[in-house]
Amino acid sequence: MRLDDVVSDVRLAFRGFRKAPGFTAASVLVLGIGLGAVTLMFSTLDSVALRPLPFEDPKELVWMWATSQQQPRNSISHDNYADYRARVDAFDDVAAFLVFRPAAVLTGRGEPERVATNFVTANLFPLLGVQPVVGRGFAGSDGLAGADPVVVLSHALWQRRFGGDVTAVGSALTIDGAPAEVVGVMPEGFDYPGSVDLWLPSQAHQGYAQGRGNNNFFAVGRLRDGVDIAQAQAQADVVARQLQEAYPEDNEGWSVFLVPLHERYFAGVRQALVLLLGIVSVVLLIACANVASLALSRSATRRSEVAVRLSLGASRPRVVRQLLTEHVAVALTGGALGLAFAAVGIRLLKAFGPATLPRLDTLALDGRALIFAMALATFTGLVFGTVPALRGSALKLAEVLKAGGGRSGGVGRSGGRATLVVAQVALSLMLMTASGLLVRSFMSLEDVDLGFDVDRLLIAEIQIPPATSTDRDEAVAQAVQNWDAIRGALAALPDVRALGAIDQLPLGSGGTYNGVYAQGREPERRSDYVPAERRFISEGYLETLGLPLVSGRSFETTDDQGSAFVTVVSRSLAEELWPGEDAVGHFLVLPWDPVIPLEVVGVVEDMIDQGPGAEARPMFYLSMRQGFGSIGALKVVMRTAGDPLTTAGSLRDAVWAVDSDVPVSGVETMGGRLESTVNQPRFRATLVGLFAVTALLLAVLGLYAVLAFQVRQRTHEIAIRVAVGAGRSSVLNLILRRGLVLVGAGVAVGLAGGLVASRLLQGFLFGVGPQDPLTLGVVTVTMLLVALPASLIPAFRAVQVSPVEALNTE
Repeated sequence: MRLDDVVSDVRLAFRGFRKAPGFTAASVLVLGIGLGAVTLMFSTLDSVALRPLPFEDPKELVWMWATSQQQPRNSISHDNYADYRARVDAFDDVAAFLVFRPAAVLTGRGEPERVATNFVTANLFPLLGVQPVVGRGFAGSDGLAGADPVVVLSHALWQRRFGGDVTAVGSALTIDGAPAEVVGVMPEGFDYPGSVDLWLPSQAHQGYAQGRGNNNFFAVGRLRDGVDIAQAQAQADVVARQLQEAYPEDNEGWSVFLVPLHERYFAGVRQALVLLLGIVSVVLLIACANVASLALSRSATRRSEVAVRLSLGASRPRVVRQLLTEHVAVALTGGALGLAFAAVGIRLLKAFGPATLPRLDTLALDGRALIFAMALATFTGLVFGTVPALRGSALKLAEVLKAGGGRSGGVGRSGGRATLVVAQVALSLMLMTASGLLVRSFMSLEDVDLGFDVDRLLIAEIQIPPATSTDRDEAVAQAVQNWDAIRGALAALPDVRALGAIDQLPLGSGGTYNGVYAQGREPERRSDYVPAERRFISEGYLETLGLPLVSGRSFETTDDQGSAFVTVVSRSLAEELWPGEDAVGHFLVLPWDPVIPLEVVGVVEDMIDQGPGAEARPMFYLSMRQGFGSIGALKVVMRTAGDPLTTAGSLRDAVWAVDSDVPVSGVETMGGRLESTVNQPRFRATLVGLFAVTALLLAVLGLYAVLAFQVRQRTHEIAIRVAVGAGRSSVLNLILRRGLVLVGAGVAVGLAGGLVASRLLQGFLFGVGPQDPLTLGVVTVTMLLVALPASLIPAFRAVQVSPVEALNTE
């Protein structure tokens, strides 16, 4: 086929559009909606979950999970990390960083600032293939005992604190009261392992790196050239068995498993986005069916035009090519409109999308999205245009020319359009079912009883001034004294009714756990210890949260360094360790080095700490005053008499009245924090709901178009029926029955398909099954109610037909 032929076909196609502006506009709009929705979701999936990590050869990077029967995914101890690094030859290198991102107070060169830090091994930056843009990274000697303190800055902190001045390297910053030399600045955008302002060298002699049971590190490895992850896993399994034999007390039952680093961060969100892309593709299918139905209707009215072309010598393949060119041109125009819709959708998504969606700020319509949209539009044009083109060119010339292209052939060939309507109804019903299930799941999440009352709770992160003493007991006493001063200032606020503090707020994404056991009932293997979440809290915290006390008491100010170690446990932990007994008075053993027995002084109700959708986990609480945790970055919780946000301003003033150098951040309500935990389910339910409404409207429009076309084609028949005495009610029933039959068939097919397809949503549902009868019933009734007007309007038009005018026209 020559280029001139293509240009000629395109020119004729656009000439035809001018002759049928209604068909063209409707088709372009419908396809634009479908193509825009798919392009939006493809761009989101591509930008968020498919693009490689911004590291050197990211496919060679793997994540190392420690795993046991009770803890399938866990961090790893520094000693075990060092052994895997030394013994697994499949790795070119392995680096590690601290699980926690401790906050620190940064002073010097400006106002005091609370920053996020992380302790990393010296080889982390080289392993990722990312080097500082100014200065150097860490050297091995930086992690040795007695080494001068050094720090590497993020690009953002460098700009914020030093204005991008290269002389920052070599200068000193004061971190938690101790000076450290700035030795390097990382590239813009690099903050691995996430939201880090500055990095410190990990030191193997520090307490956080001591003991094989102290799983405080995450490990990342780089595979050697020519080695795959399966080979590395096989070698790691051998090392795991060696460690179990050599250190059974800590490593019995523990091994590791490796996953690609990209999978570690994006597997979950990719699964959700792929599902959403599949769901929105249903909208495009409905749009294609809608446009195909319009095309079939138009081909019936173009029979004379096509017949004339064929009679003048045009071959059927030439006519089919011309008709297909028209359909592809319509689809490409719809694709251009879809790109505009997608651009608007991206702006809305970046403005209102969940903050938990990774790399959302990078979302944009780029060249890949443009190529995808145009390729999909071309394919779409071929899909919906092939059948109308073939059917529109398959004519008996003599009959068509004799009939003048009127109603002949149009009445008896509506089966294809009817089938398309059934398909549209079925697909839209399936999409409505998915939307209904996600909405009901979201409603179930919002109704979850967390075990505590989130109303009128104000939370804030307060960095307690660091202790100046190097003696641990004295340092704890100083930190407690600083906390008491701030606590007293906050308690004096007129609207505050109760307050307390904790190291990790509820409704977060993670927690800290320890394996524990009841004194006198120590399991033979460490892997059989009972895993329980551990929290350091102040007195008053449990009461502020409104967590009911089952038995015993809560913490008091007298539970300090001078008293026996005590703990408060959750009901589920008490029932597991002391079934059928009152846990108060028993001892919980914390298998640290040395082992610490804790007297249980109270039992509280369970709470869902990880947010709606999670399960309540066994938990035990330790008193901050007894020196277990670092009294540094505290999360303060205050219950107020009125709107907690009205106390936010006075909270800062009260803290700064005690110490103007204390950073206060993260001020929000617990209710707002709860809302953020359900952003992802809300986002899915809202997005799928919008798609379902769009699909429903397209299906109803398709039904209306088919019935209206049928009335127009059967005008002669209807006129005769009325002329020979048929009542208008019988004509009304004729058309209405036809519409309801199509809808009923679509509903039947859609219910069957929905029962099967909804199983794909199983992992995204909470509190509702994939075959929920209430959801199926509601969407079925909704479909019937919405489809009824689409059937009634053509039916009422049919009964308005004047027999005399219709027969005279014929």
